[in-house]
Amino acid sequence: MADSRTAVPTTPVGIASARSSDPASRGPAARMPSPSAPASRHLRLWWRRRGRGGAVAATFAVALLAAALLLSLSYYASLPLAPTPGPRSSALVGLTLLRRAEEKGALCLDGSAPGYHLQKGSGTGSQSWLIHLEGGGWCRNLKSCASRQKSILGSSHYMESQVEFAGMLSDDVDQNPDFYHWNKVKIRYCDGDHFLGMSKTSFRSCLPIPTDVD
Repeated sequence: MADSRTAVPTTPVGIASARSSDPASRGPAARMPSPSAPASRHLRLWWRRRGRGGAVAATFAVALLAAALLLSLSYYASLPLAPTPGPRSSALVGLTLLRRAEEKGALCLDGSAPGYHLQKGSGTGSQSWLIHLEGGGWCRNLKSCASRQKSILGSSHYMESQVEFAGMLSDDVDQNPDFYHWNKVKIRYCDGDHFLGMSKTSFRSCLPIPTDVD
């Protein structure tokens, strides 16, 4: 009776091992680098493929980009900065002398007309008034009152023609939000008796009137 077993060709173990370890025998898919290969391996492969000329071109491109960035930064740094709005300057308000002061009995220590500074209001504040009485103290005897006759505390001839309205007298809404649009008056102090005027009971009524005032 004939043997029905089919002969199975065998390959020596040594030859099979050699084929399995040969990269050429594993096909194109086996020769492709693994996606999980280290970045350094990809860089080496890119270097080999591009060659030295490609690396030089890439280096030149990076340097050109850096130079363009530096030029842009230098240009914007040289541009003038936009001016920032500063605080608004306070208004200067002129001096007004009182008319017919002598008839009203309101005179300074030297007999000159007293003065005031008026800034008119606006809008809803046009009917409201803020009055500032300038200080200066009393002159308590003839000597102290006479010493004031040639100063802003005794004569309108020595007062400033304009004064700055700041703080509560300012017309700037940021600086004076409560009273900026009110009528504001600063009354100058020059009689030495606390705005009592040329009264017969004050020392000022006994003072000689200077004649050398311009």
